[in-house]
Amino acid sequence: MSIKGVYYRVEIMGTKITWIEPYKFNQRLPFDVDYKVMGTFLEFHQAHLKFVLYKLFSDLGMKYPLLESEQPWNTNVAGQYDSQKVRALQTAVTKVFKQGGGAAARGYEDEAEVDPNFKDSPEYQQMQKRVETSRKQKALFSKCVVYLGRETPVYILQHLILSFGGSFVLQNEVADLSEKEAAKVMSTVTHMCIDRSVTAADKTKEYVQP
Repeated sequence: MSIKGVYYRVEIMGTKITWIEPYKFNQRLPFDVDYKVMGTFLEFHQAHLKFVLYKLFSDLGMKYPLLESEQPWNTNVAGQYDSQKVRALQTAVTKVFKQGGGAAARGYEDEAEVDPNFKDSPEYQQMQKRVETSRKQKALFSKCVVYLGRETPVYILQHLILSFGGSFVLQNEVADLSEKEAAKVMSTVTHMCIDRSVTAADKTKEYVQP
C-alpha cells in the first residue's frame, strides 16, 4: 500500500505483472485536462485487455467471454466480486490444469518435466521451495470466511481474501436476508472485519479492527 494506492502483483504463466489501483476517494477533477484523450486511451486498454483474457481462457480450453451465470461479478454491488462464483471459476481452472487440458496446461506440464541430473542442484531446490511457498499461500485463508462491514474497503480486501483461498460475505447482503437465512450465513463466518466498537462480541469469531 502506498500514497498512490494499492499495488497488486500476479504471476501468469511465469510472468510477474504489477498494477496499481487508486483509493476510492472523492476526486476534484481539474478543468485543464483533456478527458477525451484519456477516454481514448481507456477504450484502447479495455479492448487490449479483452484480447489478453480471450487468449488466456482459450489456452485453457475455456470459452470467453464467460456466460452471465459464470461471471464472478456481484450483480448487486458494482465493482465487487461474488466469492462463490470466483471459487467455482478457480476450481474449474485447477481441474483443467490437473487433467492436462488446453494449450496452457499442456505447456505447463511439459515445463514440469525435469532432468534427473538437475533435481540435485541448488537451483532446483530453490525452485521447489518457491513452489511450496506459493502452494501454502494459496491456501492461507482456505478455512476463513470474513464478514466485511459497510465501512471496510471491500475493493481492496476482496482481492486479498480470494487470492489466498478465503471467502467473504458483505454486511449489506446479510442485512437483506431473512432472519433465518442471515443466521445461517453468520454461522459460517470465522472473522469479523469491522470499524466500530463491539458491544456483544461472539466468542466463536475473531474480530479484526483498527
